[in-house]
Amino acid sequence: MNVTQYLVTPNRGAIIGMDSLVEERLSNNGTTDAEPKQVYICMFSVILVVGVVCNVLIFLTMRLMPKQTSTTTYFKCLALMDVVNVLYDAGFRGIVLIGFGFQITNDVCCRLDWWFDRWTTTFSAWGLAALAMDRVLCLRRPLWHRSHVTINRTYLVCLAMVAMQMLLFLPMLVLWDTSSGRCDVSVHFSRRVADGYSIWITYLDVTVLPAVLIAASNAAIVYTVYRTRRYTRVLSGGPPDQAGGHSGSLIGPLLGASVFFVVVTIVFSVFQQLRTVTPEDDPKYDFYASGQKVAISINESCNFFVYGLTSKLFRDSLRKLLRLQPTEKDTPTTAAESDVTK
Repeated sequence: MNVTQYLVTPNRGAIIGMDSLVEERLSNNGTTDAEPKQVYICMFSVILVVGVVCNVLIFLTMRLMPKQTSTTTYFKCLALMDVVNVLYDAGFRGIVLIGFGFQITNDVCCRLDWWFDRWTTTFSAWGLAALAMDRVLCLRRPLWHRSHVTINRTYLVCLAMVAMQMLLFLPMLVLWDTSSGRCDVSVHFSRRVADGYSIWITYLDVTVLPAVLIAASNAAIVYTVYRTRRYTRVLSGGPPDQAGGHSGSLIGPLLGASVFFVVVTIVFSVFQQLRTVTPEDDPKYDFYASGQKVAISINESCNFFVYGLTSKLFRDSLRKLLRLQPTEKDTPTTAAESDVTK
């Protein structure tokens, strides 16, 4: 059997490339879903290409930063995880499952799909929270941060966050299977139990806890920068300061990414609530489900533009990467280093 067919074969007796719900709506109202499906395919394809390219550029740009710190390490880990997320969310779930209307029929793949989809979505939230708390320590306790927070330990923190999310969503491997004839809630559990666990854990793990940590940490950052009268220089990506070093110039991208994350999370939560109260046989159900995926995929794809708009240091390193800044002596970063030396 073909590997693709093993993973995502369409329902037997259904129109090729469409699931049973689509087939039922076609037979009832005599209309076709070809146009909205094409729209989804085009939209998720653009998100996929932009997300992969932009996150690879983020990773390579962070490697060219004048100094590698825990901040650049967190940004690189976020970029790598966002590449995985956008490939899965926009590529597999967006284009294959939503766009072409295929569904997973293999029991093991069904369980893994729900589990993988949930825990990978949460990493961006906790990665931003860890990055924000790291910046607070760097600004408030610079000497302790410099001696205790190393790049290797930062990688260990990222691995620990991945392991924590994997374990937290292990029940998804039991709650979902193909016992009902399609990849859905297992017949051994009520939909109220399965959806309740999925929704509330997602709310707590993605919306509430990380959002509180991000908000508190960013408030502490803004207060510290304002109190020490470094507000304009640090947030605009100016020269390095004694407390934050070159990482201080990356506070702007952190705040920008945090605000963008909050906005996208609100949109995601609205679509999730609408999807929860909508019957599956209602055409709006698919629209709300697609809206959730679009919101998540955009969040994973647009950080590149947020970083570019909020940090001159990021733009300078990007110019180096793209060979638009040939000599190192022309960069503002080098001038800043000479000022610090003096």
